[in-house]
Amino acid sequence: MIRRKVKEQKDSRVFGVPYFGASVPILEDGVPKGGLTAVWPKRPPLATSYLITRAMDR
Repeated sequence: MIRRKVKEQKDSRVFGVPYFGASVPILEDGVPKGGLTAVWPKRPPLATSYLITRAMDR
């Protein structure tokens, strides 16, 4: 809905274990078609500012 990358650390109250998640929208001609989400058990040691995807074989 917001058409931008989001990332957030969640504590164990959500699913019983803490995790860090990042998601980027998949847009086609500016229209949201889906999203790509990655979840790690904790925030990655390097501050990830991007996720890389390949669009031609999705």
